[in-house]
Amino acid sequence: MKKINKKKSYADILEANFNRLEYQKRFGTLQKDFTKAPKKEEITVKDIKAKKNDKNALSKLVSKAVLDDGEFVNLAFAEITIIRASFDFADMRGCDFSKSYLESCDFSFADLRHCNFSNVVMRDCNFRHVNLKNVNFSGIDTIFCDFTGAIF
Repeated sequence: MKKINKKKSYADILEANFNRLEYQKRFGTLQKDFTKAPKKEEITVKDIKAKKNDKNALSKLVSKAVLDDGEFVNLAFAEITIIRASFDFADMRGCDFSKSYLESCDFSFADLRHCNFSNVVMRDCNFRHVNLKNVNFSGIDTIFCDFTGAIF
C-alpha cells in the first residue's frame, strides 16, 4: 500500500499549531517561557533588608530578580553589582545606588524620586518613562541607556 504525501497548506499548519497550543493551555502542559531565558526570582523588602550588610549576597539576590510593582522605598543598594534585574513600575523613592554597577536593568515606569545614583556605572539600562525628580546623578557613567520619556 502506497502512502500519499498530501502537502499541507499554510492554513492547515497554522490550525494544527493553534490546536496544539489550545490543548497545552487546557491541560497545563504549555511551556510559558519560549525564550528559554533564566528564570527571574521575585524578592521582597524583607529579603533585601536581611542581606543589607553582605554586599556579595545582596548582589546575587538582586541580580536577575523581579522587583516589579513593588514598594521598595529607602533601601540601600550601594556598592553592589546588579545585572539583568527588573524594576518595572516599582516604587523606589529614596533608594541609594551609589557606587554600584548596573547592567541590563529595566526601570521602566518606576518612581525613582530622591534616589542617589552618584558614581554609578550603568550599561544598557532602560529608564523609559521613569520619574527622576531630585535624583543625584553626579559622577555617573552611562553607555546605551534609554531615558525616553523620563521626567527630570
